[in-house]
Formats: sequence, structure tokens, C-alpha cells
Amino acid sequence: MSGDFVTDLTSSTRERRRDGTFAGRENRLFPREVEVGFFGRVDPYASAVVRISAGEEPAGIEPSDGSITVNLDEATMTLLTLPLSTTARLGMMRPRFGTLNPVHQGDLPQVDRPNVLARFFGEEALDGEKGVEAFWVLPLPTYHELSVGVFDGDNEVAFGRGSLRNPLVVGRWRTFFELDERGGLQLDVSAASGITTEGHRNTVLGLGAKYKWGAPGSGLPLFTVAGEALYGMRTVTDDVALSGVRHTNRGGAYLYAQYDFTRRWAAGLRGDWTELPVESGHEWAISPYLQFKPSEFLRFRAQYKYSQGTKAVERNANEFFLQGTFILGAHPTDRF
Repeated sequence: MSGDFVTDLTSSTRERRRDGTFAGRENRLFPREVEVGFFGRVDPYASAVVRISAGEEPAGIEPSDGSITVNLDEATMTLLTLPLSTTARLGMMRPRFGTLNPVHQGDLPQVDRPNVLARFFGEEALDGEKGVEAFWVLPLPTYHELSVGVFDGDNEVAFGRGSLRNPLVVGRWRTFFELDERGGLQLDVSAASGITTEGHRNTVLGLGAKYKWGAPGSGLPLFTVAGEALYGMRTVTDDVALSGVRHTNRGGAYLYAQYDFTRRWAAGLRGDWTELPVESGHEWAISPYLQFKPSEFLRFRAQYKYSQGTKAVERNANEFFLQGTFILGAHPTDRF
């Protein structure tokens, strides 16, 4: 079981316009995600994961109208002994797209998801997709993982067709280089293509990198730098255009660095820049943060975020986030 609680402090203007990072929950302390997870081996041939979560969703005009909703976040079984050393999982899951999309809310390196992921896929990114995904680790001297998935396409922000007649197809190649005393480097290239609610094609490409270095011996201090860029090619309905549609090519990226100077304390800085995938405009943001982890089961963060947007997202926003996260019981090992 895990709990992730967030406070979003900002101006009355952001609260009135409901255009903060956590729209409709400005100047509130709210449970973003309280989750119960079940995971283990079914038999020698398969394992399974089920995650059920509850969190506050914005509803109505007044902030106090926010309601607690319960969702089935993940329910998958993984087949472990398929031919050609293939592993496959089927059910409801976070697709293997990019660097941060597979990461659950409470495991993010900062309080919020980077702007480019939120703008292209929504606040929770590409999540809750129903389908099947297969992946292989290639028999090579260095680590190479290939994955491909076919899903319903239920993400209303980016795809939303919700039918296997027009499926969402996601693919990723990921590799890892062990650099001995110089640390480790992970690279990934991703692609997702599906049909939007308007019935048009949307394709998003991703390129990500993550580097970690720890002092020999203790591994501390630990330095992490990571970034990811997305590029979307989308067709949208346009009543003004002669053809009735227009084609948009938009991009965005984030980059962050974190310095763990002790096992408990870390500080970091993230920069965001992204265009809007459909409307005209772009935004950038800068986010310094401080993290305190008394143990691997408990974490606190304080993060400041300044955002500036143009045209459809014209604003200057100052926000201050506080986060507390806990874990009860067993949990998977931390990601690289």
C-alpha cells in the first residue's frame, strides 16, 4: 500500500482560472493517489499485478466540490516462458513509452510530471491502456530491449478512439551502458501512433536519456541527469481550411539534474519547454526542489515552479508544491 499527498499553493488568479499544474486543486492539500497493489507469481509460467487507487479529482466550480474517485489502475498478467525468449503482458497497464511514462505518480523524480508529457498525454500521461505488449532482451553483449504493444487507445487527450479496429500501437527500444566508475547511461527511443477522437491520425515520437554517477564505494554522493524530447505529428479538424483539416508538427522537452548529497537529502532542478499539440502557443517552466527521505519507505519534497505561457496558455504562474509519500509493505526495487 502507498499514499501520495500533494499541496499546491498558488495565487488566487490561478485558483479562479483553474489553470495551475493541478487544475481545479489549486490551494488545496489533496490525496493524489492512495494505492493498494497486489503482485506475485501465478505459477512457474506467469506473474500478475493488480493496482487499485483512489485520489481527488476536480469537480464543479468550487474547489470543495472535488471528489474522491476509485480506479483500477493496472491489472496485468505477464507470460514468462514464451518462445524465442519473449515476455508478454496483457490486460490494463502503462505502455512502455519513453523514460517517465511507465513511472507511477508516487515514484516520479519530481512532484509533477514534466509539462511536455502533461500537454501531449494528460496529467497522468499515457495510462490505463487495455491491450497486449511483448518485449525481448536481445542476445547481445550490451543490453538492448525491444517492446511493441497494441492497445484500445483510450487516452482522450492524444488518441481516444477506443477500438482495436483503429488501435494504438506503441514501440520502444531501450539500451543501457555500464560505464564502470563513470556511472551508467540509459537511452530509449519510442513511438506511439493511433487515432484521435476526431478520427484523425496522431503520431508521437520520443527520445530519452538518463545518466547516473555515484562515488566509488558508497555510491554517494549520487548525481543524476535525465531528459526527454517528444515530437508530435497530428491531423486536426479545421473548419477554416479548404480541406477541412490541418496538420500540426509540435515538440517539447524537459531536462533535470539531481544531486543526492546524503542518503536522506537531495536537491534538483528541472527545466520544461513545450508547444501545445493542437492549439497555438507554447510554455516554459523552471522547477527547483528539495527532497528528504528518512528511509526508502518515506519521502518528503518541497518544489517551486515558475511557468510562463503564450497564446492559448498565456499566463505567468508561481506555484509551490509540498509532497509526502509513504509505502507500507513489500514493494518492487527502485528503477535506475
